[in-house]
Amino acid sequence: MASGRTSQNSNQRVGFVLLPGAGMGSWIWKDLIAELKEPTLAIDYGDAPRPKKQLSFDDYVEHTIQSIEAWDVKSVVLVAHSLSGVIALAVAEKIGAKLAGFVAVSATIPKNGGSFLSCLPFPQRLVMGVMMHLVGTRPPDAAIRKSLCTDLSDAAAKEVVERFQPESVGVYATRCNAPAPQCPRLYVTLTNDHNFGLPLQQEMAANLGDAPTAAIDSGHLAMLSKPHELAKILRNFRAGV
Repeated sequence: MASGRTSQNSNQRVGFVLLPGAGMGSWIWKDLIAELKEPTLAIDYGDAPRPKKQLSFDDYVEHTIQSIEAWDVKSVVLVAHSLSGVIALAVAEKIGAKLAGFVAVSATIPKNGGSFLSCLPFPQRLVMGVMMHLVGTRPPDAAIRKSLCTDLSDAAAKEVVERFQPESVGVYATRCNAPAPQCPRLYVTLTNDHNFGLPLQQEMAANLGDAPTAAIDSGHLAMLSKPHELAKILRNFRAGV
């Protein structure tokens, strides 16, 4: 089942597969896709066979793989944001030679056998694990604005809050048994990210096989606040794979 938005010219050799972060859908990439001339496929887990809150970690992975397999490109660069870094690691291991490159944008990259929660500092990991089981995975509107929307316009922040869809608890807690992919890699740090601080991002880059890094002066949703800068980084990366 194909998922989300696709660009034109998808018969080119290498396409970008864009994986959204927690609570987001394919729409989050709309401004970035407008900046890219390369073929793109934006994954949307809201298109999966069951509601997102009922999906297992494997469901997220399989939905991504099915979407890639239904797309007419020869190879792909996975672009993972935030929570989807864990999903992308599992996808990368399963698609084999179709993987041309891997880009993590302020993304969670656990060590082999880790989960999203395992990447967090101990107090935050414990509190978040308890809170998810008690009240679910959708933060209050004010918390979404504070952590995700710091450098967005009022209109963009309003859209993020209104369109935020909770994920399943399993995608945060399930361990991912996949190593850093053996392909060209890049970690994009977001230097004003209030949701996923720079020291933690640097640790995640190290987990991605000491991946090279590029930096954008933005908050957590650089695809909305700095789409031109992110597109330039992705185009340069693709030119080298």
